[in-house]
Parts: sequence; structure tokens; C-alpha cells
Amino acid sequence: MKLLHLSDLHFGFDQNETSQAKRKLYMDKLLDTFRTLSADEEINYIVITGDFAWKAKEAEFFEALSFIKDILDIFNLSSSNVFICPGNHDVDRASIEDKKFPETQNESNKWLSYGRLKYLEQSFESYISFCRNLGSCKFKLEKDDEGNYLTGYFQNDDLNLICLNSAWYAQSDQVKDKMWIGSNFIKEIQYNNTFDKNKPTIAIVHHPTEKWHEDESHNFSGNINVFSTLCELSDLILSGHTHETRCDLRYSGGACYTGAGALYHNDSYENSFYIYELSPNQQRRVRYFVNGTTWHEDKEEKVDAYKLRELYHTNDTVPPNYNEIKEYDKLISTISFKSLDLFAREVYSIDKTLGCPIYKKKGQKQRAIETIEPFISVNSELIHYNGLLRQIQNKIESNEPIVLQGMQGTGKSTLMSFIYIDILSQYRSNDFEYYPIYIDIHKYM
Repeated sequence: MKLLHLSDLHFGFDQNETSQAKRKLYMDKLLDTFRTLSADEEINYIVITGDFAWKAKEAEFFEALSFIKDILDIFNLSSSNVFICPGNHDVDRASIEDKKFPETQNESNKWLSYGRLKYLEQSFESYISFCRNLGSCKFKLEKDDEGNYLTGYFQNDDLNLICLNSAWYAQSDQVKDKMWIGSNFIKEIQYNNTFDKNKPTIAIVHHPTEKWHEDESHNFSGNINVFSTLCELSDLILSGHTHETRCDLRYSGGACYTGAGALYHNDSYENSFYIYELSPNQQRRVRYFVNGTTWHEDKEEKVDAYKLRELYHTNDTVPPNYNEIKEYDKLISTISFKSLDLFAREVYSIDKTLGCPIYKKKGQKQRAIETIEPFISVNSELIHYNGLLRQIQNKIESNEPIVLQGMQGTGKSTLMSFIYIDILSQYRSNDFEYYPIYIDIHKYM
């Protein structure tokens, strides 16, 4: 299965005849590029992560509609093969600018709920009309509802899909890094979806997680971490918004999350798009970018999320079973720090006893156990990492500082999780003298 990922088209941005002519020339050449690709690439689905328009006007959406239909014709696809979500330029700002911006998740939950969806749709009337004219799919929040175009879940014979709306309160630049997704909506998706676990689950949302309100992406007392829940539900999370020329592949909770560059920022920008292949033989992507007036193919990147590898039963570098990771999460959740002062003392204790380089003392020498791929020959027993686990424990017993190095997504945190579980088991059976303490630092920053 191959996905074409586009984002940030911004029809209506060009206000004068010169810039409009430049856009048309650019878009015509882009369509020619798609025609060339169609000869070699069999695209199955098109994903567009928002910002079709500039001021959410009907004329802007009409331009976007014509352009998308051209792409569908080039790849011989129907409207049922395109999945879209709204961006901050697709909402009628005038209809939301006087609304009180929620400061907490509890406040946002009063407004962002299934029962208020019809009211919320009023700010997206032009976008919803665009979706109807395009014939794109509707998303469900409850199993028997009629569906909507703004948020929910969808499934077909090839994949499961989650659509989140990050533009409910996209009022101004003052709140640009505080977007609300709606924890009520992710709960509806989590509890009501009928996903086939043998198919990949793709999530689409306009704003990347760093642009969400912190209550939606962090673990605070009494809140629901929407991002963590989304990672649990998804294999691949695609976003837009940032106009980055190159979007890194990042990993959390077994899922891969990443963005797309702007399809059109201006005619001199390094605009870009991505093609993903998800199959038993390949989980990869290729970036395409424009330099001047010529489109170029960048190097291939492996999408190395272990949930995708587990789904497709990839044989190389098989990771630990995901269910075992979830059991570890339950175990870790039983540990809590009653105060930051206690937390600081625990950190110091680890630093002093285990030589953990959380605080590096003056003159202290760190010794690195280097591994680019911790998942070397993992079998059904958690402790077998071809001697790597024992190597680390030997360093701990001899009070030598350790730094575990590895590329992003290769399993450093996961390896440390299993080290914790194994040492804890040995401690309880009196086979190891130290009691392990696992600190997930990002939860305290």
C-alpha cells in the first residue's frame, strides 16, 4: 500500500496577479511531476493534512477542489481514496475569535464534546461543503452515528484511519502553540472503534504535537494525555502545519509520528511532499522536494516503528512484544514521587549508587556501551540481548558510569525498561543487591 502525503496548499494566499500566475505555473509543473510519478508509482491513497485554504473562503476551497480532482485523475483514484483533515486556515476565524479560549483540559471538555458537534461544525461550514463536493469519507465517533467531516475514525479493506481536528480554537498567533484536540473525542474513538488489528492504523491531524496545548500532550494529574492515547491506537501519525523542508521520523509508544512540508509556501521555497510504502516487504518513505523549478527525489528512509514491524511480521531486528511493553507501563505506573524534593533525592541516589549520568560530577568519566541497534536477536525471554543486558549489569555492579548510545527509535528506552524489569526480578529473588529505580525524565520537564 502506498500513500501520497500532502499538506498546506494555501489556496487564496496569493493576492495579486503576479503571485497568482507564479502559483499556477508552479502547480502545473507539480501536476506534471505527479504524471511522471504515476508511471512508476501505484499510489493507493492520498492523505492531505489540512490548510487547503487561506481564509476559509468558498472560492479558495473551490480552487483546492479542482486541484485535488486533477491529482485523483492522474493516479486513477476516486474520492474514496483521499483522506483529509482541517487546518487552522480552514476554520472561519471570525466565528471563533470572540469565544473564550480554554485554559485547561477540563474547560475544553465542556465545549469539545460529541453532544456539541453540530454547534462546532458551524465554524467549518465552508470546509464541510468542500468535503461534500470532494466526496471524501465521513468519520464516526459512535458506531451508529451518521458521521462527520471533522474528527473520528474510519476503516476500509486496507486500513484503519483516525482523524483529529486541531483547529477548534485556532484563533490567533497568541494561542498558536496551545491547540486543543479534545480528550472527549479521543475517548470516543478509543472506546467505539471497530478496527481490524491486522491492518495498519493511520492517524491524521494538522498540528504536530509540539503545537498542542500541554494538557493534551503531557501526563498531568487528572488529565488525559491525548497524544499518548493516539500513539497507543495508531501505527503512523501524519501532520502538517510547520512548513519544514524536512520532517524527521519520530517514535513514541511504538508508533511513528512525522509531518510533511508545505506543498506550496511560495514559488522560491523548498516545497515538498512524501510517498509512504507500507507492506510486508517495505515500511519506508521517500521525500520529494523542489529546487527552483525542478522536482527531485530524496533518499529513501525506513519507517522503523516496531508496531508496524510487528504488524507485518518483519524478520529483521524483531523488537520485544508490544504487550510486554504495556505490562511494563503498568508496573512503572506504580512508582510515584511525592514531591520534587524527593525526586531530586532519588536522582542523586541513583547517581551515587549506580553511576547513572543524570548528574555528571566534576572529573567523573563516563563509559559508553555503544549500540546502534539494541534489538539484536531478541527472543521470547526478555533478558536475552546477546549479552548486552549482562554487560550493562556488570558495569552497574562495578559502579562504572554508563551511557547507552543509539540512533533515534532504535530502542534505548525500551532496553532500559527491560533492564529495570529484570533487575527488579533478580532483587526480589535475592540474586541482585541493588533495588532499581526507573525515572522517566520527560514526565518531569
